[in-house]
Amino acid sequence: MNILNKILVPGIQIMPRGIVGVFANKYIAGDKLSDAVSTVKALNSKKLMATMDVLGESIKDRNEAIRSKDENLEVLEAISNSKLDCNLSIKLTMLGLNIDYDLCLGLVREILDKAKKLNIFVRIDMEDSSVTDLTIKIYETARKEYDIVGIVIQAYLRRSERYFEIN
Repeated sequence: MNILNKILVPGIQIMPRGIVGVFANKYIAGDKLSDAVSTVKALNSKKLMATMDVLGESIKDRNEAIRSKDENLEVLEAISNSKLDCNLSIKLTMLGLNIDYDLCLGLVREILDKAKKLNIFVRIDMEDSSVTDLTIKIYETARKEYDIVGIVIQAYLRRSERYFEIN
């Protein structure tokens, strides 16, 4: 993490949501799924593909993790129903990785089962370094079962090459 990130990230976490929103809105399609669908339709009309992501991470409660899984399933349905050129990006801590590995893996499988049925690609986002190894472990397990899943790695980390033998 560079020095700018070390300064900015802690500060952003304590800023009022409205102030963060001024900067973040450029990257967020909207507060509602319908907003995101409209944004992706506009991007698709310009021949651009998109990725949708349900915002949130570091869930501490099993029921919240299940709700997050349900929200991701709704996004998959919206992508399919609207015939969007779009895939889904998921965060594992949003799906309970910090609570229970098996819970998280089970919720990921539910999402991937739906994605496979709808032929939608799912990317597993890399989060902070405390969950890197478990994220890769879930990805490797999922990849053996599903061909519609990939992982986002942080290329600037020296250890990324070690994980996937990048040359």
